[in-house]
Amino acid sequence: MSALILSLTLTACGDKDPTTDSGVEETDADTDADSDSDTDADSDADTDADSDADTDADTDADVVTTEVDASGGENWVYYDLETQSVVTPGEPDTDTAWDLAFQRYAVHLNGGISGPGAVQVAPYEGYYDAFDENTQAPPHGWITDREDEDGDGEDEYAMGGWYDYDSATHQLAPADVLYFVDTGDDFYRLRFLSYYDESGNSGILSFESGAVESY
Repeated sequence: MSALILSLTLTACGDKDPTTDSGVEETDADTDADSDSDTDADSDADTDADSDADTDADTDADVVTTEVDASGGENWVYYDLETQSVVTPGEPDTDTAWDLAFQRYAVHLNGGISGPGAVQVAPYEGYYDAFDENTQAPPHGWITDREDEDGDGEDEYAMGGWYDYDSATHQLAPADVLYFVDTGDDFYRLRFLSYYDESGNSGILSFESGAVESY
């Protein structure tokens, strides 16, 4: 496996409220030669084209852009990375069918203090723009949602640092963080794209994600 091209910088913080992808013979020989040459060339060209197209298509298909309406202030929206879809677990507190949960800007994992699953993430600060290159999960740096550890009264949510807050505009923008997600079954890469829809409504989280190799 290829080595991961990252150096780890771990980031995590709580859900603190910031706002309150010749002749006949010669002719025959020429014909045969031309035919063979054309056939080989066509075959090679077709093979290369098909191979490139399939590879590109498979790679592109592996990354999905998702928009989740998490604008409700009381309800959580649950997401399954395997099916790349929103799900509705009967009992979120005991159900492992979801991986991530969204409510406004808050993001919880199905793991640690937030759920019964084994979901954990490895946040890599400074690698937001390296999403395409990083197709293998790292061997270390994994964290999950935890109880308050710094005495500020806020629990430590593993994806709590996904955004930057501009106090002048009161706007949220994706932080320079690339996330790897371990669901307990598979590994994924994920980065947030926006907190707003095209009309500027907040709480509409969009992100892109795709499966990656295990470490």
